[in-house]
Amino acid sequence: MPQSPELQLLPLRARHAFNRMGRAVDVRQVSREVGLRGSKDSHGPRLHDLRHRLAVTTLLRWYRNGIDVERHLPELATYLGHAHMTDTYWYLTATPELLQQALLRAEQSQPESRP
Repeated sequence: MPQSPELQLLPLRARHAFNRMGRAVDVRQVSREVGLRGSKDSHGPRLHDLRHRLAVTTLLRWYRNGIDVERHLPELATYLGHAHMTDTYWYLTATPELLQQALLRAEQSQPESRP
């Protein structure tokens, strides 16, 4: 799988993840430390939100770098801990930039038709 700096957290439970060293990380505490959530805030980014972002930014980077997304998508699914590709599709929020990149790739793969 192409290396991604975003691919550093593995799922554990709703609040915790493992970092690369195998240590449990409290996502609420980390989000406060990096400024994504105020010290008194009860709401903020959830691990689920971060997983969505990771999936979308990974696809965007693959598209921009000319990587075969369809070929590597099963690797992203495995990384996210999904047994089925359909589970991964739920993470792929259709952002305008992602849709644009997918359209550009589709247009590049089609032979040019002339009337």
